[in-house]
Amino acid sequence: STIASTSEEPIRILIFVRDGCTHCAALEEYLGKLKAERSDFQVDSYNLADPSQKKVWEQFTSSKNISKVTPISVIGAQYVVGFDTDQTTGKVIGSLIDQAVKSGESYDLARDRKSVV
Repeated sequence: STIASTSEEPIRILIFVRDGCTHCAALEEYLGKLKAERSDFQVDSYNLADPSQKKVWEQFTSSKNISKVTPISVIGAQYVVGFDTDQTTGKVIGSLIDQAVKSGESYDLARDRKSVV
């Protein structure tokens, strides 16, 4: 069987995670399984243990006025807070990746950071 492939660059999604967060581990495991099935996205992982990456998370959550929790997945212009199961949150993330791939839209943190006063 032939798989239609595009020469498009994979879109980039961003996840904010922290050590010792079971939901973060579940999200990373889910994305790992998804990456084994499809190659149209790449994951940039920001770990709150890194002070500069934690600062980006603080700016992002402030700019969106959302709870300072992990994990947060940033996909195109959308974001998902938390991760429950592959069947629930995983399905939402999968469909957001589909939408982002169709529009060719990677996340853009620069846009979000500019709105932080």
